[in-house]
Amino acid sequence: MPARTGRWRLHAALAPVHLDNLAGLLDKWPEAGFAYGLVQVFGTRSELGPHFPDLTSDVPHSIFLRLMRTTVLLPTTALVRRKSFDAVEGFKEIVEMRRGRRVQVEDYDFFLRLSAHYPGIQSSEITACYRTYEGQSNVVRDWQMFLEFKYRMRLIQQLQDRPQGHPDLPAAIERMQRAWEQQLREAWVQGKTSYLRALIRWGCDVSYLLAASDYYRWRAWTPAWALRLGRRLGRFVCAR
Repeated sequence: MPARTGRWRLHAALAPVHLDNLAGLLDKWPEAGFAYGLVQVFGTRSELGPHFPDLTSDVPHSIFLRLMRTTVLLPTTALVRRKSFDAVEGFKEIVEMRRGRRVQVEDYDFFLRLSAHYPGIQSSEITACYRTYEGQSNVVRDWQMFLEFKYRMRLIQQLQDRPQGHPDLPAAIERMQRAWEQQLREAWVQGKTSYLRALIRWGCDVSYLLAASDYYRWRAWTPAWALRLGRRLGRFVCAR
């Protein structure tokens, strides 16, 4: 189990069966490019994932469209074939700095590209555990999610440039648009003005994201006092 050791707090640990379990699945299903197990989350919250109720465990399946919508796979839980790793050219970088810290989501980008080309195989066994605790939230998590969209868009452009295209490309674009709308809405509701403005500046230059970004443009640059006044007037009119 993860434990606190000195000044370091360990977040994750693998079960003794992890490698044997996932390697066995890859041996059984040569068409699968990677295997992953369930992870037991404990600490400040308790859950078991990744949870795909519509997919059958121990049979290869695609999670590409799910990754275009949200981050659902912890790298800790996965085992990847070397051939598949090399075929998608491993990990790549988009280097960004926020608040003096490097923003990193290369693992998400890697599994996004991997899942676009290979099915995965999920074990029904819990092969890892992950601890959550108070104060764990990453101060740059918003910017990590922003960077995930840049990775999504880069992959879409790569798939569009392929002569053979990709069968899931239209659905992938639609999933990305849904995720973008949700991200804008959450930033607006939570009052993250500077973050919302950064999203809009980038999104207005991306054709697939322009409509949703433009919807929030006037809201993001309207002074707070004007928004408050508008809400009060709206409540007054409704009360009458």
